[in-house]
This record gives sequence, structure tokens and C-alpha cells, in this order.
Amino acid sequence: MRKIARGKKIAQKLIAELEVAAKEMGAKEMYAGAQVPVRGLYEKSGYHITGEGEYLDEGQPHIMMVKGLT
Repeated sequence: MRKIARGKKIAQKLIAELEVAAKEMGAKEMYAGAQVPVRGLYEKSGYHITGEGEYLDEGQPHIMMVKGLT
């Protein structure tokens, strides 16, 4: 994210809105392929690591994360 947007919790707001939309469509859980350096952002939003560790996506290390939508 660009410096001008940092600290405004835009990413957290986007994640929350996506979760609301997923719930409205009947989803029971939400998955995210998260870049390793932003793992903490997803953890603060209630996600935890699932799967078999890191993988590369577009040359960047990622991890699969999941959150229950109850």
C-alpha cells in the first residue's frame, strides 16, 4: 500500500466488507492467500494459517489463511 494510505486501516476495512458480503452469500468461512510480510494484518482480523506452509505467487512468498464467519 502506498505511504499516503498507510495507518488509515483501509485494508482492515476492506477485509471486513468482504467478510460481510461473503456472509450474506452464505459463506461459513473466508480464505486469504496472504503475502508473508502482511500476515499480521490478517491475524489481527481473526485469520489463522492453514495449509502446508509457504508458496510462491507472482514470485512473492504467501501463506493460506482462514477465518470462520459465524
